[in-house]
Amino acid sequence: RKFNSVEKIERTIEKIIDDYGLKIKAEKTKPLSQNQQHKVTGIVVNKKINVDKECFHNMRHTLHICKKYGPANVIGKVTDSKGRKIETVEKLKNNLRGRLNYIKNINPQKANKLLTVS
Repeated sequence: RKFNSVEKIERTIEKIIDDYGLKIKAEKTKPLSQNQQHKVTGIVVNKKINVDKECFHNMRHTLHICKKYGPANVIGKVTDSKGRKIETVEKLKNNLRGRLNYIKNINPQKANKLLTVS
C-alpha cells in the first residue's frame, strides 16, 4: 500500500513520540485541513498564534457592557474560568485583568484593541 504524505508524517511523528516512551491518545488527535481552526490548549495556532474568536468577542462584549451600563450590569452574569458566577466588582476587575493579560500574552495587538472599546 502506498502512503500519502499525511500518513507518512503521522507515522514519523508517532515513531518520534514512541522513541521517547510516550503514547498518542487517538481520541485527542485529528488531522485538520488548512481551512480549519487549529487549536492547541485553547490557543489558535494556524499561520500565527492568536486567541480564539469566541474568547476575544466575549471579552469585548463584557467590556462594552461595563463601559456603557456600568459593572453592576455584568455582576452575576459573567463566570470565571471554573464556571462560577462573579458576584463582586473586585472579582470582576480581577477576572477582566486576567483575561486581558491572557490575550495580551498571545496577541498584544488584540489586547490593545480591547483597551479602546467604546
